[in-house]
Amino acid sequence: MNKKEKGITLIALVITIIVLLILAGVSISMLTGENGILSQAQNAKNRTKEAENEEVVKLTYNEAQILNVQYDEMSIFEVNDNVDLFAIQYLANDFNRNFEGKEVKIMQDIDISGIEWKPIGNFMGTMDGQNHIIIGLTSTEGGLFDIVVGGDTNPTIVKIKNLNLKDININTEKEWNVGGLVGYIDGNEYIETNKNCEIENCHVSGNIIAQNNVGGVVGNLGNCTFSENSFVGTIEANTSAIGGLIGQITSGDTSINQITNSYVIADIVSKQKENKSTYIGCLVGREYSSPVTITNCYTYNSKITSDTLNKGIITGGGKPEWIEDGIYENIYTDIENNNEYGELGTEIINKTIYLTKEEFKDKDNFSSFDFSEIWEMGDERPYLKSERIIK
Repeated sequence: MNKKEKGITLIALVITIIVLLILAGVSISMLTGENGILSQAQNAKNRTKEAENEEVVKLTYNEAQILNVQYDEMSIFEVNDNVDLFAIQYLANDFNRNFEGKEVKIMQDIDISGIEWKPIGNFMGTMDGQNHIIIGLTSTEGGLFDIVVGGDTNPTIVKIKNLNLKDININTEKEWNVGGLVGYIDGNEYIETNKNCEIENCHVSGNIIAQNNVGGVVGNLGNCTFSENSFVGTIEANTSAIGGLIGQITSGDTSINQITNSYVIADIVSKQKENKSTYIGCLVGREYSSPVTITNCYTYNSKITSDTLNKGIITGGGKPEWIEDGIYENIYTDIENNNEYGELGTEIINKTIYLTKEEFKDKDNFSSFDFSEIWEMGDERPYLKSERIIK
């Protein structure tokens, strides 16, 4: 082949490569550009989701009207889909039904993402999640429940159990009492020795942005037992009481306010700077007017970002008499005791068992945990047998 032929061949090769690159660019643009196939497919998916959500809202109110007529004759309300769940919300908030003496049962996993959730108010019944998951709770007002309170007789004990909330997204300007599961458990209706509520086997994951008295599971708790629960996620709050599990303890005593077999993995941030009235705890924010029992719990891979002095691995502190009367046993952490945190606010009084991340992998280091009935060992740390959303 002479030089002229070689030159023509090289030019043809270069032109072919350029054409291929142009075609590849056009193909990629057709796939990924603003008006590309993938973008159009995603837009169509979003429009379909929006249409489905609008239909849910329409169906929901119709179902709530029917249930309201049947309410007095019903003892169990089965929730099979997002329409049923939002109907429960309407019954509570629009028709003032408090479910006292009644039970709400979640029958399967339910996705409520994309629809604004309004917390269920003044709930006095039982909700049994039956270990199912509610996915994508999104709200500008709070978590699944706003207020729960014992009923008018005996008093009735409110029970919320066996429920998983996955990927919550709460961003609210509500001033007080916000939790991923419950904002406020009203323990002030009765004398302190009466138990009003039980929270058991409830697991929450996601993000919360709120103001005051904020907890991953419960914002403000009183006269309530709290067992086998967890929070994994982030909390950004303003001031007052901020806790990975519970923001504030308001009423009750150590025999009732028992936080047992629970854990937290959380980044907790206070938006207020140099505010001495802010109390932040990895487990409990503040013991405001009652003592608490905390046993067989842990916080792992957690961090508190705040200038407040009142930040602790167990609690952020509280009134000295309540801290002194509190019971704190078998509480584990991987947070290094480097004087950045106390254990109970500013106080370090040897109530916490410090483990390395490597030691967290060995169940023999958790001698107080029941690995036959309650806990199981994962690759990095213990899990609760009842949870589904974190594994």
